[in-house]
Amino acid sequence: MSTYLLGRGGRGVRICALALLWIALGGGGQRIAASGEAGGPATVVIDPGHGGGDTGTVGAQGAFEKDVALALARLVAARLANSCTVVLTRTDDYALSLFRRQELAGQGDVLVSIHAGGAGRPSIGSRCLYYHGAFPDGPTGAIGDGVSLGALHSPVEWSRRQFQHGAASRRLAETLQSALAIMQAPLAVTVRKAPLVLLSGVDMPAVLFEAGLLTRPPEEKELTDPARLAQLAGAIATGIEAYLGRHSGIGAMDLHR
Repeated sequence: MSTYLLGRGGRGVRICALALLWIALGGGGQRIAASGEAGGPATVVIDPGHGGGDTGTVGAQGAFEKDVALALARLVAARLANSCTVVLTRTDDYALSLFRRQELAGQGDVLVSIHAGGAGRPSIGSRCLYYHGAFPDGPTGAIGDGVSLGALHSPVEWSRRQFQHGAASRRLAETLQSALAIMQAPLAVTVRKAPLVLLSGVDMPAVLFEAGLLTRPPEEKELTDPARLAQLAGAIATGIEAYLGRHSGIGAMDLHR
């Protein structure tokens, strides 16, 4: 399956899935994968949080959240390359505003934003899948600055776009939760609703995944282990494919086979 890469200026270059895999493994420079032809495969937007001068959380051993998020996003993109068209909101270490991320997400059918924040209250699970809602259904944990519970407003009146996708976004979160629960070395992930600025302005099913807390040394070690990141990426991609199989005719995957 082919896809497109768009530079920041918006020029498209057709590439094959093998080239996308090369980008996911470290090549390609500052480019963004964008959607293919109308009527083609579903388009999945993967949003690696933070970037550039915005490092996100810094772990006890010095890992940057922005790097963990990008590494995991690239692996998810590579895993999805044969079944979906993939959009990465960033493919290198540069900053993007929340509004630019929302704009780029408009190319897709599904959005998954990836983070690995700092420790909040110890009682809150470190791994969460958030979908947007006006009021949180529980503690919101450690979502990164500028993404959670903000009073920001888009220049365009986007704030209500996500509400129509609330049920679908929850199903997406729960499907990803199931996939992560049956991966090798299963991951217990909580699904929560919260009023997230990033998700509020996107017109599609959308979730934010907190993959762990870099401020907890065991989780920092896990999130900087290439083998474990590959397992996480495989589970995330499987969950996305399963969701799209039920909703876009790709062919549902049996998560429990």
